[in-house]
Amino acid sequence: MRHERTQWNIGQGGFHTASVLSSTRDSDPLFRYVYDCGSLSSGHPDAAIAEYVTSAGSAKNVDAIFLSHIDADHVNGLPRLLDTHGVEAEFIFLPLLSPAQRLLAASQGEEKVSDFMVNIAADPSSALREFTSANVVQIQPGEGPSDAGDGRELQRIGGDDGEPRASIVGKTGDWIPDGNSNYRLKDDAGIRVETGSGEPHWLLSFYLEREALDKSDAFLKLLARRLGEDPITWPDQIDQATVRSLLTDTPSLKVLRKVYADVGVDVNRGSFMLLSGPSWGTPCENIRLGTMTAHLGTATWLLTGDAKLDTEAAVVSMREHLGPRIQQTGVIALPHHGSGVNFHSSILDVGDSVHLAFAAAGESHRHWAHPHPSVIKSVTSAGVTPWVVTEGLNSKLVAEARVHGR
Repeated sequence: MRHERTQWNIGQGGFHTASVLSSTRDSDPLFRYVYDCGSLSSGHPDAAIAEYVTSAGSAKNVDAIFLSHIDADHVNGLPRLLDTHGVEAEFIFLPLLSPAQRLLAASQGEEKVSDFMVNIAADPSSALREFTSANVVQIQPGEGPSDAGDGRELQRIGGDDGEPRASIVGKTGDWIPDGNSNYRLKDDAGIRVETGSGEPHWLLSFYLEREALDKSDAFLKLLARRLGEDPITWPDQIDQATVRSLLTDTPSLKVLRKVYADVGVDVNRGSFMLLSGPSWGTPCENIRLGTMTAHLGTATWLLTGDAKLDTEAAVVSMREHLGPRIQQTGVIALPHHGSGVNFHSSILDVGDSVHLAFAAAGESHRHWAHPHPSVIKSVTSAGVTPWVVTEGLNSKLVAEARVHGR
């Protein structure tokens, strides 16, 4: 089995693409996926998306797109990927948020909120279906640890040609149809890519932060007061129309921004994380860091979005949920672009195999201190190589793994 992936040089944002391939066939990938698609850096991710689509050729469609959360720098490239370049996705996964929580996620920033961000904050499924016919799956916390490795098959992905492909696996009750190709899925489920008899599976395990958006109640009550609404009843009445109105009406948006600043809401709570790697076997992964190369005896990556992994308890919760497979992690995407307030050093303590920790951060956004010097110090002190993916071509992170089975 082979696995190829790229963390694209898009500056302040996230755009990670990957494919699972059979080692015995030269055909199209068995499973192609994307984790996040957005950037705040001018001109990026347009160039990276165009290069990705060109390199994929006729096999440009993807089986799954995973969105860690709905911040602009993680999702604003989707219209270009899906509409401009005509990429079709079979499934799009994102966290399940209430209208009020989506309003909070779209409240940061100083500029006018884009039409796409207004639409996805108001109604994610409708916003995404302006560009794609994909099944939209919203992730919610499950009751137990990840069952991605040996769970029952809940839903097939691809495989119309009769070839073994992939399936969503988990426990009975994890897969909840809501109608019109909308689903809810508990995060103790996952995706299993079947590469053939006698070969290991490729597994994608999920984890959704348990802690809700920080200070959301205080934010909504103060916002209600400043809008002349009842702070007791109004927060529970926020619906799609309210979200759309607040984000598009200029006076309301100014109030929204001011309350956001005054309360200090942390919108990065609730990121959807992905652990991607083989189920077993002897992997060997070659990583290209600009003009340098590295060779790892593991092929498992942990992608964290903008997760708030700032305490040992938060890290322990993630590790307990993902189970023993997290001990195989060789590469970690530092949470929130390496932010110092989203990081606890115990995130690096997932066994002896962690060799690389990277952050996708923009050179033009250095005033945000992404990654923070304290984080880089912790990474290097742990004997792990730090890497920053910026707008520069030589910062792009490319990896290919080969996993030998029986």
